[in-house]
Amino acid sequence: MDMEALRTFLAVAETGSIRAAADRRHRSQPALSRQIKLFEEDLGARLFERAGRGVRLTVAGRRLAGEGAILLHRVEEVSRRVREAAGAARRSLVLGTSHHIALHRLPAPMREFRRRHADVLLRVVYGGSEEIVEKVASGEVDIGVVTLPSRRAGLVVSPVWEDRFVAALPIGHPLAALKQVPLGRLSGEPLLLPQVGTTTRAAIEAAFRKAKVPLGSVQEIPYLDTIRVSVEMGLGIAILPETAVAEAARGRRLVVRPLSGPPITRVLGVVHRKGAALSPVEETFVSILKTEETRQ
Repeated sequence: MDMEALRTFLAVAETGSIRAAADRRHRSQPALSRQIKLFEEDLGARLFERAGRGVRLTVAGRRLAGEGAILLHRVEEVSRRVREAAGAARRSLVLGTSHHIALHRLPAPMREFRRRHADVLLRVVYGGSEEIVEKVASGEVDIGVVTLPSRRAGLVVSPVWEDRFVAALPIGHPLAALKQVPLGRLSGEPLLLPQVGTTTRAAIEAAFRKAKVPLGSVQEIPYLDTIRVSVEMGLGIAILPETAVAEAARGRRLVVRPLSGPPITRVLGVVHRKGAALSPVEETFVSILKTEETRQ
């Protein structure tokens, strides 16, 4: 059985949508649909049927969904044990994280980890937090240090840090005269925000909805540090984690002001697969992260 096709099948089964599964698997919809069709042909059974705008499992599909997840977990665990038997998994670590977290949260923990385990083969995979979560779930990455998802089946989620958001304003902007910036004052301003679909964007949108304030004009920018630079260039106002703008504020390249009202926050932390015991190397890294958190 094709394990990649099984992963795709389980993504469609969980989301009930070809489009949502394609986003999760970082594939185009036509490519994902073709993979499902070939998978059905290989099994000799129809797995999905149309249901409104989405799809639902057939009887055969429900059977595979129940047993396929167990099979995939067993295959991944066998692969892991084989690597451990060869001595590779215990002396290696594949870490997934975003560029922002790597820049602002990981330098000190990584230095400490290298000091303790100079002999460990360490590889870092970069991507958006949502992408890294999927790589952890598929076994491509051992540990993810990410903006935590609100929930994700099959993963263990451990909070480490909390980021509080602030308003980042260009030098000389009229709102910089305020001690605190209400969300209502931002609805008429050009806003620079992360992309739709990210956990960070969802937290910002939830705060605006709760305050009953329309977002107004929004330019989406993929990376938080690119958003910060765009504020420095005077292209708009951003709502960013304080860690992302503290250095720029000290250098007087932009102005940072607290947001009035309930705080907007996001939680960063560690994700790994449920049921997969951490190796000693992985346990050491997680322990260093949590120790580092107490120092900040």
